[in-house]
Amino acid sequence: MVYTTTKLLNAIREDASLPSSAKNKFGDDKLLRILTEENDLRVTKLLLREKADFYVEHVDIPLVANTSEYALPSKAIGWSLYEIGFIGTDGQYMSVGKSSLNYQSAYNVMVPTSTPRLVFIEGNKLITQPKINDSPQGSFRLYYERKQSEFTTVAACGRISEVNSNDTNYLLTVDSVPILSDGVDVIAGTNPFGIISENQTATAVGSVLNILKTSFVITPTVGDYVTPTGKTCIPHVPEEMHSALVRCAVARCIGMIGGANNANNYAIAEKERDTVLELARQSLKSRIQNRPKKLISKNFVLNLMRY
Repeated sequence: MVYTTTKLLNAIREDASLPSSAKNKFGDDKLLRILTEENDLRVTKLLLREKADFYVEHVDIPLVANTSEYALPSKAIGWSLYEIGFIGTDGQYMSVGKSSLNYQSAYNVMVPTSTPRLVFIEGNKLITQPKINDSPQGSFRLYYERKQSEFTTVAACGRISEVNSNDTNYLLTVDSVPILSDGVDVIAGTNPFGIISENQTATAVGSVLNILKTSFVITPTVGDYVTPTGKTCIPHVPEEMHSALVRCAVARCIGMIGGANNANNYAIAEKERDTVLELARQSLKSRIQNRPKKLISKNFVLNLMRY
């Protein structure tokens, strides 16, 4: 069953059977924050642990003349990279080795080059070695596991009811115009609920939003949502995990009520949560078991042999 945040909030309130004295404590904003935290810290963590690439994305960063430091993707979980690659001007991809900061001083004395041979990671920066000269060639391709969007209400988003286009823009008719000042994302309304256009400028003429065509990874359809950038009204997790997210939030709410009489209810809710999470994980077993084996690129070995 697909859960929008409206369905998520209704299911949490119904399943948690919150006493009347506690209902005022759990308004929409509070429950949406709980959902976001449970999604980040429990559901996403579980899927990451399976190493089945549920959240892997990439970004290409062109080399810049005389620039050897590049920011890591802002959406990368834990400022971590899944894989570091490089695409040359011939379009060929190769893995780039990551070296220890202990050896940075040794590489600093090397003559700058047009392409990197190794990289260091320092804080949230990727540092090339040798340094890049004034004639760079190619781009980094950085693979990372993406942070999840923050939950917001369906009312804060616009459900697409009609899709038209001109030469440059999609013209999306929505049932409610979201806040546009900080940009918008467009979220697929069907499984797998991914972001199909991100952090775009949108202009509104009545209920029709104009968004640049080239920003879309797939064509938008009726039933997709336009949301404020970084927000979502549908969990970006496999559909099998939607009900598990409800159980996580229910257990969290019951645990927050407190009191000696509530201890047994909390223990039951925790057990139900863990059972549903495991059942959901098992339903994804075919993807987990068939995940590709990660191999070391021969280019990485060749790079090491140069020194």
